Order: sequence, then structure tokens, then C-alpha cells
Amino acid sequence: MPPFISLFELFSNRFFRIPDYQRGYAWCDAQRRDFWEDLVNLPPDHDHFTGTIAIKRMVAADFPINSYEQYVLLQNNDIEAYQVIDGQQRLTTAVILLNELLVFFERHNQAVINNIPLVEYKARFVYRPVANDNGYCALAYSADNEASRFLLRAIFGIGNAVGDNGPQTTYTRNLADAKIFFRRNIDSLNEEGGVAAVQDMFLRLVHRIKFNYIQFAAEEDVNVAFETMNNRGRPLSNLELLKNRLLYLVEL
Repeated sequence: MPPFISLFELFSNRFFRIPDYQRGYAWCDAQRRDFWEDLVNLPPDHDHFTGTIAIKRMVAADFPINSYEQYVLLQNNDIEAYQVIDGQQRLTTAVILLNELLVFFERHNQAVINNIPLVEYKARFVYRPVANDNGYCALAYSADNEASRFLLRAIFGIGNAVGDNGPQTTYTRNLADAKIFFRRNIDSLNEEGGVAAVQDMFLRLVHRIKFNYIQFAAEEDVNVAFETMNNRGRPLSNLELLKNRLLYLVEL
């Protein structure tokens, strides 16, 4: 694996889970605006380094029995699962933007982007069906909580959205705000440059945004790594640091 990796490479036969000791989605307009402007201002034939992604391999036993994630890992040796130790804010932001771009292309009857069918992009970056209309997300939270259900239903539009009557926490509000922010910016980009400009933005995001890729070994303590590495974006609050520490002590 190269030290710098694109989203297209990162999500190749992999899916990711954000562990429950991490905070939820905390980015606000300032961080999302910086992310969007980095894409808009990216010169032709240039890549943009956007931060570090630190991950740790998961196995089938890490998932609930009879879950679709466990089924996929047991049935397909080509698929791998990872915990996101560092970089979940920018990775979540990128996937929300990717989803909104894919929704835009669906609305404008764009079935193929850069010779790849839209359904393949959706399976790679958002949601891959498995059987009986069920499947698994490319990026999701490990815990089955309010934010996890909100991300699945209200942001990605997967499953029955009944019961999601609006954001209920700071983290779900941030997720909803990100969806609205990117949808508005995509529509503005379309008004200025048409569908071709939106396609160019999509390809920039997929291929030219690069991450520094770090994979932790199984024996390394990811809770400690999370606490020491997470010094980018919005600082962790004392409560979030305490939550991480208490869950770490519980695991010990």
C-alpha cells in the first residue's frame, strides 16, 4: 500500500467502521468550507494532501453474530474491514459529499462517470447490497446508536427514514448541515458550469484528494493512539477525552 492514497484506492474492497470511543461528527461550516474550497481551487494535474487516515484491521468476530458485515467477511476473502482510528471527520465529510454528488448524477440521469457505472461508485463509497434488499455501508459507526441510524437513513437515504424527524443531537445536526451545505454547493456549481463541472468535482474528490495512510498492527493500543493523534480539526473536549479514557479502562 502506498503512503499516499486516493479515496478510490482507499475504498477498494474495503469498508470502514468508526469505533464507539470516538466523538461523533463534529465538523461545522468552517471546516466543510475549507474542504470544499480545497477541491474548487485544486489546479489541473495536481493532487491535494488532505490529512492522515489511520486504520486497524477488523475480523468477522468483531461484528455481531449474523450481521451482514460478518456474513460478507466470512463469505468473501477479498473484502476487508477496518476501524478508523484517525481521520474520521474528513473521511465522513468526503463520503457525505460523495453521496450528494451521486444523488445529483441520479437526478440528472448520469448513469456512467468516467467509464464506470454509477451503481459501482455507490457500492464502493456508500452502500453495497448483499441479499434481500440488505447490505452494508462503506462507512458507518460501530455502535447502533442515534447518530448511526441518522447517518444511514437521513444522510444516505438507506432503509426506512420514518422516525428520523430531524436532528436530535449536536452530532446529527452536524451531519444534516453537511448534507445541506454540499447539496447547495453542488447545485451552485451546476448553475455555473453545468453537469460537466460537477463531474470534474467528483473526479477531483475521488482521485486527486490524497491521504497519508497508516495501518496499525493488531497488538497496538488504538485507544491511546486515538488520544495522541487526534489533534487536527476541532479539538476534543474534556468530556470526549474522558469518554475515550473510560472506555479504554473498561476494555482493559
